[in-house]
Amino acid sequence: MAKNTKIEERKLLLVRIKELRASGNTIDSVAQIMHVSRETIWRWITEDKRQQKLDERTKLLEQIKELRAAGNTISRTAQIVEIPRATVQRWIREETPDRPVKKMDQYISLDEKTAIVVKWAELIASGETRSNAAEIVGYPIMMINRWMGSEPSLRIEFQESVGKKQYCTGRKSFESIMTDVRAGRPVWRDGGRFKLQLVEAALMRYELDGANVWRCKGFATLSGNDVLARDWAVIE
Repeated sequence: MAKNTKIEERKLLLVRIKELRASGNTIDSVAQIMHVSRETIWRWITEDKRQQKLDERTKLLEQIKELRAAGNTISRTAQIVEIPRATVQRWIREETPDRPVKKMDQYISLDEKTAIVVKWAELIASGETRSNAAEIVGYPIMMINRWMGSEPSLRIEFQESVGKKQYCTGRKSFESIMTDVRAGRPVWRDGGRFKLQLVEAALMRYELDGANVWRCKGFATLSGNDVLARDWAVIE
């Protein structure tokens, strides 16, 4: 009971301190008026600010959990609560410090990435679509492509692994597939979401929409990865 009484007394004293400070009194003046040492006043103010931050964080964490449970991404959640994405991610991580590291976590060494990319490339070269191969290795295509975009050695490993089995599949390099393009046959990177086709002497790009229908996107533009790829195939 005594502990609760002290807490209530502290709250009342803090209210009085805030009133005096709001009236323009200095810390020294407040200490004299309340007959409390200056150091004690500062300590109470500091502890009160710290507790306010903790209370605010607790409320925000509850809101963040609700938004995440509703299916919002971390980025979208950060926008709604108006907090930096890195802070939201850190708070979530601190809430579950002993969670097991999942494959989606960014704790993957270059050697592990290389092994994953090589396995993915071999599956593609053996006849699997890119999406099926990604499911088999257990990592999203976007993540694997991001690895290859940031690590040139991974792109080389991918091309070499695909090239080793290219002779026994219908996949070709971009240079080789151009023979089919010039003959008017539509081509794509196996399992991709876009195709190329020569239309009235112009190389056009088509992309699949949400209804899985090809839509013309104008003249074709290709990235360096597309030109170096060895998984081009003719669409039958």
